[in-house]
Amino acid sequence: MVEKMSRLSLLACLVALAGCPGHKDVPCTDDVDCDLTTGGRCTSASSGNKWCAYPDSECSGGLRYSDENVGDDLAGVCIEGTQHKLSITIGGNGAGAVETMPTGLTCSTGTCVGMFPEGTILQLKATPTSGAFLGWGDECQGMGNCAVTLDRDRSVGALFGVAGEALWVKQLGSSGVDTGLGIAVDNQDNVIAVGQFNGTVTLGTTTLTSAGGKDIFVAKFAAATGALVWAKRYGGTLDDWGQAVTTDSARNIYITGLMRDVVDFGGGPLTASGSDAYVVKLAADGTLGWARKFGGTGYEQGFSIVANDTTAIVVGSHTNTMIVDGITVAAGGTPNSFNAFAAALGASNGTAVWAKSFGGTGTDFGYGVTMDSAGNVVLTGSFENAADFGGGVLTAAGGTSDTDIFLVKLAGATGAHLFSKRVGSTGFEEATAISTDAANNIVVIGNFRAAIDFGCGSAVTPTNTEEMFLVKYSQAGACTWVKNFNAHGSDVMVNAAGDVSFTGYFAGSISFGGPTLSAAGANDVFAARFNPAGGHLNSVRAGGTGDEKGNAVAQSANGRFFVTGGFTGFAEFGGMALTSAGADDAFVLGLAPL
Repeated sequence: MVEKMSRLSLLACLVALAGCPGHKDVPCTDDVDCDLTTGGRCTSASSGNKWCAYPDSECSGGLRYSDENVGDDLAGVCIEGTQHKLSITIGGNGAGAVETMPTGLTCSTGTCVGMFPEGTILQLKATPTSGAFLGWGDECQGMGNCAVTLDRDRSVGALFGVAGEALWVKQLGSSGVDTGLGIAVDNQDNVIAVGQFNGTVTLGTTTLTSAGGKDIFVAKFAAATGALVWAKRYGGTLDDWGQAVTTDSARNIYITGLMRDVVDFGGGPLTASGSDAYVVKLAADGTLGWARKFGGTGYEQGFSIVANDTTAIVVGSHTNTMIVDGITVAAGGTPNSFNAFAAALGASNGTAVWAKSFGGTGTDFGYGVTMDSAGNVVLTGSFENAADFGGGVLTAAGGTSDTDIFLVKLAGATGAHLFSKRVGSTGFEEATAISTDAANNIVVIGNFRAAIDFGCGSAVTPTNTEEMFLVKYSQAGACTWVKNFNAHGSDVMVNAAGDVSFTGYFAGSISFGGPTLSAAGANDVFAARFNPAGGHLNSVRAGGTGDEKGNAVAQSANGRFFVTGGFTGFAEFGGMALTSAGADDAFVLGLAPL
């Protein structure tokens, strides 16, 4: 029904093209239902009806509802005050609806848009109809209650599906050996993966070709879809690889690993003296910030990296004397024996702040590093015989015949020793990764072969030749809980809620406290999440008839999981099948929240 138009409405129609008969589809569900050429927007009325509104300078809010009535007597009425848009996007392989309360908008598919007065506070309720609600994205995060204040245009995503299901998987492969080794997620839910490749590989429309042996790859993906944002290669004629990656709050990217010969990261060639460690900073668009290499006449490699807005910390191992941006670091063991190292670089320019070597006459490796909320540096790895990390000599239980685990905390600003401890037995132990939670508790993952007391009061005994461990310590290093499983533990991270996410690989069958997972081939990838108390929340596997290994894990603020690693032969990732192009191929896998 078309109501009579007042002279004011007619004038507004002629001047501002608002409220005029002929504007398309007055009842609406989205902006596209309205006449966008005249600035129309799909707007929710106080009655709950959604209909088109158009610019009108006579209205203080700048918009007037269309003059065509949709049954609530608001035709031609000004929308007073500033209005803001709420966009709700439904995603995932399941189905469900999101409703805004107390009134306004219900969305069950695609993207729905509503207009609300400035300052409106909306509670969002997600109801699954198929599968489960897996969590919010964009303005809301996690799986709890979501409230949005319309002080500006805002967007919210809702994911429905099966917990841990594969959302997407990407392959990077050639006839040579290609492996994903490190992964991170920035604060806009972009995924960055690093590793090594040999030959020619293609990601999307981007082709990378190695210069000689293995080269470094860095690839950035959109977390929701896996769409490639950009990909880059770095390397010389010898083997080089990217071992680990992290990001800061400005979405800068920091990479570490190993380089040989001559490598140009974009700022001119860097020449290794043997095998050197490096740290590279890239902007969010992949352009070079700075690149630093450090080493000596021996072997140096960066194994792990963490960064905040002021400092990047890298840990690894070196032999002989190493130079870190002018700071000389001498190994404490015999010539060519490995010592662990940690170095702090200024985030703005890569200048060395401090660098330290740890170890003794045995073989010592720094494998994992993290920073707590106070900026303290916590590192872990393995050592033989005896080593001094700044707090006195620690002696491995197995002497030089096997390795023990070290856990060390340093002051971030100076590298000064805060505490150090050893964990081990007369057998083999290694810690592969480390993370901290918001309360500065420390979680370590690794592998062991003999009974160990991690400090929780009783020994943990492996039931197989080698098993993984997962242990949580207080910020002072007191053991809180420990778990062990018949698997290989590769990487761990703790999210803002304190949940512990980890990955690795396993053979045969395994349960992490939930359903039994069965490997299809030699090894399969697993991803699992525990609550802060060490209780199982969820776990999934992926793999096929060949050998698949999960090397690194990351989790976004909205709960999605991301794993990178390598696979051979035929592998299945949540219903998506890949076949390797030659030997090992790299994969990057996006999973729904676990």
